[in-house]
Amino acid sequence: MDIQTLHAGNTLVLEPGTELNQYKILKVLGQGTFGITYLAVNLTLNQHVAIKEFLPEPVAYREHSNTVRPKSANDQLTFQHFKQRFLEEAQNLALFKHQNIVRINGYFEANETAYMVMDYETGISLEQQLAQGYRYSEAELTSFVRQLSSGLHRLHQVGIIHRDIKPDNIFIRAHDNSPVLLDFGSARHALHQKTQDMTTLLTVGYAPIEQYSTNGTRQGPWTDIYSLAAVCYELVTGNRPMESTIRSETKMRTGSDPLPLAAETAKNHFSHAFLQLIDQGLAMLAEDRPQSIEGWQTSLDQLNRTKIQDIEALQQKLSEPPLATHHQLNQQTNNRTVIPFPIQADTPPPTEIEPNKAETPVEKPTNLPTLTLTITFPTFKYIWEKHASVVILVCLFCLGLSAPILIESVMAKDFTVISSWFLFLSLNAMTLYLIANKTRLSTLERRLGITALSVGTAMLLVQLVMSL
Repeated sequence: MDIQTLHAGNTLVLEPGTELNQYKILKVLGQGTFGITYLAVNLTLNQHVAIKEFLPEPVAYREHSNTVRPKSANDQLTFQHFKQRFLEEAQNLALFKHQNIVRINGYFEANETAYMVMDYETGISLEQQLAQGYRYSEAELTSFVRQLSSGLHRLHQVGIIHRDIKPDNIFIRAHDNSPVLLDFGSARHALHQKTQDMTTLLTVGYAPIEQYSTNGTRQGPWTDIYSLAAVCYELVTGNRPMESTIRSETKMRTGSDPLPLAAETAKNHFSHAFLQLIDQGLAMLAEDRPQSIEGWQTSLDQLNRTKIQDIEALQQKLSEPPLATHHQLNQQTNNRTVIPFPIQADTPPPTEIEPNKAETPVEKPTNLPTLTLTITFPTFKYIWEKHASVVILVCLFCLGLSAPILIESVMAKDFTVISSWFLFLSLNAMTLYLIANKTRLSTLERRLGITALSVGTAMLLVQLVMSL
């Protein structure tokens, strides 16, 4: 049995309380294929820090004495080479002071391996945030992408490619929700070239097709752009993109890309221009993607400027006075009908039409909406509803005048006059009844009331004339 078989699966984490230089291990924060991250305390400064230990499971294991050893004699040179790459990565990252890149405070060697000391911040990974059901708005996601792109731009300027951007490697700060890039893959990339083991580097769904090649010369900023676009795709659609090799094979066989476009899948929740940026970053061929993170940032900034211009144009439009007033075209005030027109510099003031005056034609202003006017003059309905007491007094006065005529007709036995008087009385009684119930008058009842009052008044006048 060789050493590799003997120690397979025998990776042990450092126990809480273990001291490394001036640091004391408190607990494990995370564990992956290439190392373990601990929460520790700086015993000199009494500050919490995060410490990442280099322990690549494909080629190394930990003894019970905490010493890290290669799994076999053949892995000795490989392990030492990758450990040196790990330390060089820590040294390069320590030069950066960017809000969205994990801050490296130092590095050291112990237990025959290497350690990287980082700032410890409270929060959760993007993967944990998504598992909790959090969903980003377009404004939040635009800010998210802009911040990560800014950090990647700084890295690409000095030739560092992350190579493993995914939700689990993006930390979300608790106090401001800003993203931080973690766990760079430079050492993993070197190990992948040595071992030819794809699983040592790739995260299915986030890795572009060029990362499946053993020749790393094809990788560049466009590789990180694909991974970041894949993260955005999952944030807007809720689904991780399918593996790039499956996309490539399906397109070669059928001629079409099987990955649904973000511009179609999420069109009801995000702008088309923003979704197109995501689809552009997810292009299968490296040459079809933006070749630099600056190009992607430029498109994102242009999209943001366009949104700002649209908002400013809308605000300016809303601040302008309306061309015309469309409500309350007919306003009745104190028995008058007011005809409202839009007030402009060359338009006369509103015209008032007094009651009982003939309607005067009004010339409509040009280039304005057509207004349909209904002019209402005082009618019997208006008198009836507004001056019912006056109508009642008139009817009672007529009845009082007709009483002597009735008495005289009875004494003279003039049945024609008596019949006329009773008809007159009936008509006026009907009128009084209708007035008393004016709140429930129908069109027919109003017409009957007008007829009864008119006929009764006419009969009264005839009787008065005949009695003279």
